[in-house]
Amino acid sequence: MKNELIELAKDLIEIKSTEGREKEIADFICKYLEGTEFKIEKQHVDNRYNIIATIGEPKLVLTGHIDTVSGTEKEWGRELVKPKILKNKLYGLGAADMKGGLAAMLIAAKKHQNKGLMLFFDVDEEYNFAGMNRFLKDYKKPFNPELVVFAEPTDLKIINAHRGLYEFHIEVEGKSAHAGCPQKGKDASRLYEALRELENKICSKQFQNKNSGEIPSLNIGNFVTGTYNEKEEFKINMSSVNKVPNYAKVKLDIRPTEKLFELGPDWIKNFLKNILNSYGLTMTSFEVRHSQGTLYVPKEDLKPLVKAIEKSEMKPEFASLTGFSEAKYLYDKFKVPVANFGPAPMDMSHKPNEYVDLDSLMKCVEVYEHLIEDVLE
Repeated sequence: MKNELIELAKDLIEIKSTEGREKEIADFICKYLEGTEFKIEKQHVDNRYNIIATIGEPKLVLTGHIDTVSGTEKEWGRELVKPKILKNKLYGLGAADMKGGLAAMLIAAKKHQNKGLMLFFDVDEEYNFAGMNRFLKDYKKPFNPELVVFAEPTDLKIINAHRGLYEFHIEVEGKSAHAGCPQKGKDASRLYEALRELENKICSKQFQNKNSGEIPSLNIGNFVTGTYNEKEEFKINMSSVNKVPNYAKVKLDIRPTEKLFELGPDWIKNFLKNILNSYGLTMTSFEVRHSQGTLYVPKEDLKPLVKAIEKSEMKPEFASLTGFSEAKYLYDKFKVPVANFGPAPMDMSHKPNEYVDLDSLMKCVEVYEHLIEDVLE
């Protein structure tokens, strides 16, 4: 089985599946499942599709996303989608997040085609959650499984909690002036200063999670500033350095704890607005792209997964995920037990030269197999 597992993981890595390019890997997975007991449904999302493979009404769901983040060969120092094994580790774009976990699920599911098993593989998890939102909107069949397991990289720990997710797109206007007398203008690039003040406020013990000890995080994912000549067209002049910037835009990622999420986006908006006003700047746009709360699933609801781990001769460990996961969507919508459990270290996600440890990959298959046998006996 080890060789088959490694080859399958390699095959998945070799298929580039960044945003909007998931159709080829979806076709590959559907072909892999041909001739099995699974009934396959394709849920189209633009030019790609989710895969819903079922054997009867779902009692156990194994799920994951088939897209990956993007990367560059300059960052990696090697070809991204050319898998390579070094010191018992399989390297390649998506090896950790989460093609290693997908391979483990497919191997386990093909071996144990038990009634009540559902495989759900969705698109666009890394960017806009379009695949999950399509599933939530269009899936009308009974959905009340005993457990849903996501193949996120967790280093074989049970992830039953994580922070929430905010994504904001913010635009600010100031007043241009000659660079020789900047005091006559209103520098829109000071939006950056306001964001750092926000970071100092929220990334503190004031908003710390009592159970996990986590605090919120803030990441300035994209920041643009400059001057525009035609306001209605917002043509940013990126070459001019002799003018005070009168425009700035940021794409902001915040991972809130429960305390911060309870305050809501308007609190963050008003906090920034007050600072910007003190600089003489005007917030012209505050778009909420994502607003999802925290996840916590009681440990007692995850006993089948604990049992499967123990049968695999490991000690079950619970932990919090540093990022956000789609488990939150299913938990809120269907009120069913969910957990993240997969191979590879958590901190390998979205990093150059990500990898999955082959021993971890093998052990993950074993856990998934015990889980299928126990829940669907």
